[in-house]
This record gives sequence, structure tokens and C-alpha cells, in this order.
Amino acid sequence: MRFAVIHTVRVGQRVHRKVRLVINGVPERTDAGSMISVLEASGRAGEFSEAGVAWGNHEVRVAERLPKGTVDLDTAPTVDWSSMVDQQTVRRITLRLDAPIYDKVLLAAKWSDRSIQSWCVETLQTAALAAEREVAGPAEKPRRTRAAGTTKRQSSAQPKTRAKTRSSKSVESEGDETSG
Repeated sequence: MRFAVIHTVRVGQRVHRKVRLVINGVPERTDAGSMISVLEASGRAGEFSEAGVAWGNHEVRVAERLPKGTVDLDTAPTVDWSSMVDQQTVRRITLRLDAPIYDKVLLAAKWSDRSIQSWCVETLQTAALAAEREVAGPAEKPRRTRAAGTTKRQSSAQPKTRAKTRSSKSVESEGDETSG
């Protein structure tokens, strides 16, 4: 079984799909989510981001079930599943810190009862996740729906009552500020 990572570009009404990577020798019953996890663990997922968004305009599909018009399946780079699973998943970085910053990092690690290594890894992971959430933007607000068994008139009357309550509370709080 083989999977493909597809890059999709929309130009007007046209959709262009190009295979960026083919993964051969994937075990049967592997789904796209598992394939993405292996790509991320092997350090290959960074190749498939766009505008700072992980997997932006990229998708993973079984190669035999690609959408019509997908190009470069035969010419795209290939990798073997077993080599990706066996790849070392640890990446190294070197940081050069001024002495005062190093001292602060050392103290923070000691206060949390951890080594500098584990403290830095956790701190960098937290910062990376926060940056990822910031790029993704706020979550969509859920749509309001009418409660089961209410008529349109009953459900539209409820928000008006709530709005009056909210506005009276805000007037009260404004009065508290001016009197205090």
C-alpha cells in the first residue's frame, strides 16, 4: 500500500493538485491520521506547511485513490515506510545565551526541579504550541440553535430578555464606578 502527500492550489475556479511525496510499503489498514503522525515523528511534516500553517493546503491520501487531475504521482520523491519509522526523531539545536539569560534559565530549571535540557524542551514546546494556536486564529463560535420543543416566537423572545438583563447590569456597574 502507498500514500501520497498532495499540495492543492486553487486559482479562481480551477484546482491544481500536485503530489509532493509518495510513501511506499505502508502497512495495510494504516489510515491518513496515522500516516501524518509518522511523517511528523520522522521530521518530514515541516516540508508540508504553507504560510506558517502546518499541513496548510496539503493532505495525505492513499495513492490509488487520488482525485482526478492530480499530477506527478510517478515523478514525485519517494520514501519507504520502514525508513521513516526507523528515523531518529530527535533534532538538535545549539543556543548561545548571554550569561545573565543563562543564569535565569538555570534558576528556572532548578526551581522546577528539572534539568536545563528538560526545562528548555518543555518551554520551547509550550511556546511552539502557543504560536501555532495564534497562527490558526480563534476557534469558530458555535451557532445558536433553538431549543427543542420551542416555537420561533418563544426562542426569539428569550435573547431580548437576556439583552435587557445584560444592559441593566452594565448600567449598574457604570453607576458603581461613578459613585465610588
